[in-house]
Amino acid sequence: SELPDSITMRVIPGAAKDTSAAVRAAAVRVMAKVGGAATITIARDMFQHDSSDEVRVAALATLIQVDPAHAHDALASALTMPSYRDGIQNAAFEGIIQTNDTGFIDRVDTAMAKQEFPAHVLAVLGARGNVRALDLLTSHLNDQRAPVRRWTVNAFANTMTRVNKGVTVLRLKAALAGITYPDTRQLVTDLIAKLEKP
Repeated sequence: SELPDSITMRVIPGAAKDTSAAVRAAAVRVMAKVGGAATITIARDMFQHDSSDEVRVAALATLIQVDPAHAHDALASALTMPSYRDGIQNAAFEGIIQTNDTGFIDRVDTAMAKQEFPAHVLAVLGARGNVRALDLLTSHLNDQRAPVRRWTVNAFANTMTRVNKGVTVLRLKAALAGITYPDTRQLVTDLIAKLEKP
């Protein structure tokens, strides 16, 4: 059975200082279920100062859940934090989707130069109706960098289709004539055909 919140909050601060990163990460995740000012204080401290990327990621998730009013600030910090395999930045991208924070669209777009995940963030925000996110994503169908074009098609195919298939088809059809790279035009042509199959 689950411990009462009062007991949890007596036990957790000790676990939050454990020498094992896995224990600290678990502790800060449990605190998200309790909430309150103490949780926010501890989670914020762990997010800003813990030596483990895993713990910072868990602390960020807790902050988004228990302190939504300041989630934007936490996400802004996370986007600038260096981490192994961009773990903290990826957690921030997930947080942007979770909070539907469209204030980060330009920064997400810039991050597409380095990795694929931001394309999927733009796809989700675009499918939910944000015109700027959709326009930026569509513009990358003509990106001079082949990997970015491929990531963009993937984002339409795998993410945007799942959120809003109708908008995906309409946008790809509208963009098709303007796609200058033959390889990308073929990928989009094939994707439209696949999506329109009954």
